[in-house]
Amino acid sequence: MHLIFSVKTFFQLIMLSSFLFIVPDVSAAEKRSTIAVVDVRLLLQTAPQTAEATRILKERFIPQEKELEDEALAIKNLEERLVRDKAKLSKEERITRERDLRQRKRERNRALEDYREDVRLERAAALDEVQRQVLDAIESVRASKNIDVVIQDYVAASPEVDITNDVLALLGKLLKDSQRPTIEGAAN
Repeated sequence: MHLIFSVKTFFQLIMLSSFLFIVPDVSAAEKRSTIAVVDVRLLLQTAPQTAEATRILKERFIPQEKELEDEALAIKNLEERLVRDKAKLSKEERITRERDLRQRKRERNRALEDYREDVRLERAAALDEVQRQVLDAIESVRASKNIDVVIQDYVAASPEVDITNDVLALLGKLLKDSQRPTIEGAAN
């Protein structure tokens, strides 16, 4: 009986000591994950970087656009002149003008397609850059607020967990700071 009591006591001691060594980490148990939501689509539409990229694209392509409009007007004037003068022109002159007109239309159409492709590529590059800036701003806000998880697609959220306005404010500040002249730039 003494041996049985000893084994029983031994197991009780082991159980007691294991409970003593397995002390739950109270700080880890009390720490809760913080979750926030963000409306990336709204940020991409309303970010000042989007408006700035659009402005830069328009400025960059204004000369080409004007050139294409001028060429379209010149072609229209040539067509009107050909229709008006058709009865007075010799057959060879009429054929030459029609051939020249077709050639100019083809060249303008090629130039228009090139222009559209250039605009499409530049717009895609600008959108990629704005998306990168938006994601960087989301990460900055997440880190500064000690948020563990940011969810992009959500059905509904309380304003307390929505960081969209915080990210938008940061994007505005970042754009303003990037446009501020440097000391060297101001001296020149």
